[in-house]
Amino acid sequence: MERALQIAENYAKREKIDLSHYFLYEAKLISYGSEESKKESRWFFWWVSEDGALGKYVQLTVTMDGKVSIIPSM
Repeated sequence: MERALQIAENYAKREKIDLSHYFLYEAKLISYGSEESKKESRWFFWWVSEDGALGKYVQLTVTMDGKVSIIPSM
């Protein structure tokens, strides 16, 4: 998990996603995908804004081979 978090944080820096006013709210291993045969394990990280504003968050997943995907906020 620590390595996946480091990968996610490096991704945020590269993509100029400022996490300095966010805190890590949740980190967990999830089963990702729509079909049972295509599901894979990924690390899921969820940062929320320190001001508590609704809809102000960042969600990233990291695959077991280190690929990062962003989950867009609504």
